[in-house]
Amino acid sequence: MTNEWIIDVLADLRHYALRHHYMALAEQLDDAIVTAAAELMIAGDDRSAAKVAVIPPAHLLPPVAAIRRRPVAVI
Repeated sequence: MTNEWIIDVLADLRHYALRHHYMALAEQLDDAIVTAAAELMIAGDDRSAAKVAVIPPAHLLPPVAAIRRRPVAVI
C-alpha cells in the first residue's frame, strides 16, 4: 500500500481553502504538499511524489474575484 493518500487529503484541504478564500491557508497547504512529496520520495514512495505535478499552485488559479464570494459579517 502506498502513502499517496496524504497528498490527496492535503490537496482536498487546499481546494476547500481556495473555495472559501483562505488564501494564506492554501499557500501553506501548497508547501505541505511539496514537503509530503519530498518525504515520500526519501522514504522510497516515488509514485506519490509524481502526483504533485498535477496540482496547480494557488497563484495559477483564477483570481479570488472569479470565485464565488462568501458573505462577510460586520461586527
